[in-house]
Amino acid sequence: MGMHHGVLAANKPWPDLLGALQKHCGTLQDQGTVAPGQWLDLPQGEDAFHVTSRDGTSYLLDPALVLTSSPDLVVSLSRELDCMVASVGAETVSGTFWLAAAEQGRLVRLHWNVRSSLTEPFDLGDRLVSENEVPLEDVDGKGLLAAMDVLGLDPGPVMTPTSGQKYLWTGATVPAAGDLQAQINAHHDRFKRPDEGDWTKRIKVVGRSGGGFDLQYQPPSQKPSLLKRLFRR
Repeated sequence: MGMHHGVLAANKPWPDLLGALQKHCGTLQDQGTVAPGQWLDLPQGEDAFHVTSRDGTSYLLDPALVLTSSPDLVVSLSRELDCMVASVGAETVSGTFWLAAAEQGRLVRLHWNVRSSLTEPFDLGDRLVSENEVPLEDVDGKGLLAAMDVLGLDPGPVMTPTSGQKYLWTGATVPAAGDLQAQINAHHDRFKRPDEGDWTKRIKVVGRSGGGFDLQYQPPSQKPSLLKRLFRR
């Protein structure tokens, strides 16, 4: 299956990142250890995150995609922690992909796309060198993880953790939307698909290399059909 989770990473120890996060989203309660085999399991009826650290860098896995899709939060955390912070994520059924990276309060790169809703992605900042090798919208998340790597945030610990903790989000506070979210909203208004309300009809079963399959949104072809081309209709 394709990537269906979000990741937040910061070049700071977890206690520092935890303290900064709680200023924006309320209380995160430690629920104990998470076995490596349960790392990607979806939380059942609760907003929960999985956390791991290595060499002074902290990673938060967001299986339900409830916290990691806020670019304004990434910029705020990077300013408060005085370090590189990045958030990546994907939900490949709807064709949603994002990358937000900031260094000491300065936005480095922002990519946002919802293929089922947008005709064009939203981008800010210079392309990362990894984007020349692997597209950010690779369905397995390879492009997003490669981007983390070139930003100095090794994705290895969050994808193959040896240990981790589960945290329950009990606060009612949602991170505040700021200028970046406003720009994304304006982009949605400008480039929304005319058929965005009926996008589920374009979900297709897509075969994967090595066997298996995934469900993915397939945008309508920009080329006219063969019949339309033959009869100019």
